[in-house]
Amino acid sequence: MAFGQQVAYRVQETKVHVAANAWVPLEASTAFPSTKGATTPLTNRFAIKVYVTGSGATSRLALSYDNTIPLKDGKQWLGLAEVMVEPCSTGLKLYGCAKPAAGVNSLRIMVTEYGH
Repeated sequence: MAFGQQVAYRVQETKVHVAANAWVPLEASTAFPSTKGATTPLTNRFAIKVYVTGSGATSRLALSYDNTIPLKDGKQWLGLAEVMVEPCSTGLKLYGCAKPAAGVNSLRIMVTEYGH
């Protein structure tokens, strides 16, 4: 993070399943049912790191703060094994929508929330 930005004192990691053509909040509330641990977004959160895992080299993840837009209008796109850190407070939701490769139904996203 850049000089002068907040320092994380708490971290929460979550595995999120993102299906094609459905906007999903990228936070603990949308964790895989089998994931143990947190089931609510981290309180006093100030940033989110998004990492795209899964299969299909041409799979993409669209990101947006607006879950009512069409997938093609996603503001930012991440490919497989790409990482992005986005400033995002607890009250603000970052959404992801998958555009999986042929033969792939969904993407697995690792979300790390940083808080103080």
